[in-house]
Amino acid sequence: MTSLNVRHLRADEADLHRQLRLEALRESPRAFGDTLESLERKDADYWNALTQRVCSVDAMVVALDGERPIGMIYGLQDRQIRQGARLGGVWVDAQYRRRGAGSLLVHNVIGWAQSQGLVMARLWVGHDEEAAIALYERCGFVFTGVARALEERPSIVIREMRRALA
Repeated sequence: MTSLNVRHLRADEADLHRQLRLEALRESPRAFGDTLESLERKDADYWNALTQRVCSVDAMVVALDGERPIGMIYGLQDRQIRQGARLGGVWVDAQYRRRGAGSLLVHNVIGWAQSQGLVMARLWVGHDEEAAIALYERCGFVFTGVARALEERPSIVIREMRRALA
């Protein structure tokens, strides 16, 4: 690793947003609700609008090794939990896993959520995603006991984790 850093995605970086999201789906297709095929069909207008929304209402943090994008995470205002945040779309390039990039991403989004006055964060993780579960536990998340199958992909069961932000 050269110089690993994280920063917020900018509103004019729809191409970077698309690149990271599609790479995440290529490399870890069972870790997400979306499918590679469905997002590959989306046009530039979709990615521009999504990037604008994420950058104005929510947050997307990208991890870079020098100039090379190697990871991402979304921080979203959770519409189901009062003063809550939802983390999602977490992905780190396989060769950078277990080297600190995931923790940097999660902690950066937690900082964003705290700066928004949010007091609780939650996320959903695949029941068999052992490395992701270990990362989230290291970052203070605990299982709530709630689990469900993905609506679009019922063979994938996800479990809820939460942590206080105060």
